[in-house]
Amino acid sequence: MVHNGWHCAAAAAKHFPEYSHSGNLGDHKCPHCGALLFLHEDSSLCCRKGRVVLPKLNPHPQELMELIVGENQPKQGKEFVRRMSRYNNLLQFASVSAGNKPSPAGGPMARYP
Repeated sequence: MVHNGWHCAAAAAKHFPEYSHSGNLGDHKCPHCGALLFLHEDSSLCCRKGRVVLPKLNPHPQELMELIVGENQPKQGKEFVRRMSRYNNLLQFASVSAGNKPSPAGGPMARYP
């Protein structure tokens, strides 16, 4: 429904948009970088239609893939998938590093903890 020129789905407006299923992630792949996309997404979000080129990611270790999608997923795999978001949050800063860089103007050195 159009409400003053805007498609409005506010609960207070007492009307709701028609349901639209976006498909599953991976229904469409970016032709430039291979990113998994939803059916109607284009490649402007992942690589700006090929203008941004990033190095390819290394494949996931086989053991990790078995935990996540293995056909005979053991009890540990099911538990891993259930807690995956927690593990990701706990380890998200594990690979961040910083160092000192000399100031280009000869001023005091910036320090990064």
